[in-house]
Amino acid sequence: MIYVSCSDNPLRLYNEDDVSKIIAYLGRVEDRLKALFSDTRNAIVPTSLEWVLVGCDINKDIQIEPMAQLTSINLQINPAIRGFRSYVKRIDDKAFYRFEHPVNPTAPVSSAFESLRKDVKIDKDSFSL
Repeated sequence: MIYVSCSDNPLRLYNEDDVSKIIAYLGRVEDRLKALFSDTRNAIVPTSLEWVLVGCDINKDIQIEPMAQLTSINLQINPAIRGFRSYVKRIDDKAFYRFEHPVNPTAPVSSAFESLRKDVKIDKDSFSL
């Protein structure tokens, strides 16, 4: 199992170019794993396109004034009823109100991100389920 954390610098999923960048990023993770394990024959680390995406969070950050974080609430709705989370996230010296929707596609990376991009309507200003 491989966990890629990008909470402070989320990967965009607005368009096909963003999907390509995520796939390329995972290719670099694959390359580093192969170097770590000296896997020159691809016996230990399969190609990243065969990896199965079992979970990720689709999110949207809205920048807020730093003082607004004192009165903002954290909220979580049960995933069984199309759940989501919202909370204040500090990144560097800025404050953001983050809305997250956890998804569990259980699909190969080669198709999962494009499918997510179509299933969850994402654009530069918002996202909807």
